[in-house]
Amino acid sequence: MHCSQSNQFSGRGLVVIILFLLGSVFGGQASAQTWETKYGTNALDSRTTGDYNTAVGYNALTATTSGSSNNATGVNALGANTTGSYNSATGNNALGANTTGNYNVGSGFDALAKNTTGSYNTATGMQALEFNTTGEDNTASGYNALYANTTGERNTAVG
Repeated sequence: MHCSQSNQFSGRGLVVIILFLLGSVFGGQASAQTWETKYGTNALDSRTTGDYNTAVGYNALTATTSGSSNNATGVNALGANTTGSYNSATGNNALGANTTGNYNVGSGFDALAKNTTGSYNTATGMQALEFNTTGEDNTASGYNALYANTTGERNTAVG
């Protein structure tokens, strides 16, 4: 059987249909226009112009207005983020206070929880870099690694 071009599904269209159906079944939403996905109460509620965000969990990315390319999974993950972009938060309150920081990765409960404007930080583990606020270019791996760092830059801690 030969299908004309008008009868064929494009890969992009199929993805949109699948995301829409999943959102309908599980209570989330997927947007074909901005390529965003949200699932959870208040997730991505304030977004006005940001694109390519994914929010899963209560208050995940709830304050984001124009931030783009963020991924948040967990209660209050990237919850205060407004314009920060290219951040990834996995775990309850991971990057929870981040507002304008960019290119951060927080994985674990309270990882980079107090970060507000710091950028280029990586925290893996419960409470890693928890009190970092404006420090940049830090890497912390392990429970409480660089826990008390607030403004320090270019630090690395494992443990």
